Amino acid sequence: MLSLLPQLAETPIAHRWGGPLGVPRDWRPAYGIDQRTGISFLGGYVGEGVAGSHLLAHGLADRLLGVPNELETFPFLHKEFPNWEPEPLRWLGVSLVRRMAELADEAEFSGGRNPLAAGIFTKFSAR
Repeated sequence: MLSLLPQLAETPIAHRWGGPLGVPRDWRPAYGIDQRTGISFLGGYVGEGVAGSHLLAHGLADRLLGVPNELETFPFLHKEFPNWEPEPLRWLGVSLVRRMAELADEAEFSGGRNPLAAGIFTKFSAR
C-alpha cells in the first residue's frame, strides 16, 4: 500500500477488512428466493460489492414485496446453479486457479509477466 500512497507512511492503520472471496462459476451476481424454503439469497459481486449489493438488495426487497422491478429483466439474475465437480476434483481445480492468479499477480507486481499462469487463470476463470 505504501508504494501507492507513500504519504501514509506515518499513518497508523486501526482497522482492516479481509476474508474469503466467493466467486460464482460464471462471474455474475444473482439474487433469488428458494421457493421451497422461502430463504432469500444475493451475492456473487466479484469486485462490485458496494454498488452490486446495494442494487441487488433493492431488487430482492422489491421481489419479496411483490413490487415490479426492472432488475427482473436482467438475464444474469435468472440462472441455474450447476453442481460442483466431486471431491477432490473441485478442490484441485479451485486450488489451481487460485495459485495461477497468485503467480500472475506476483510476476506483474515485480514488473514482469507469467504468461503460463495468466493463461491458465484466464482460461479457467473467464466470464
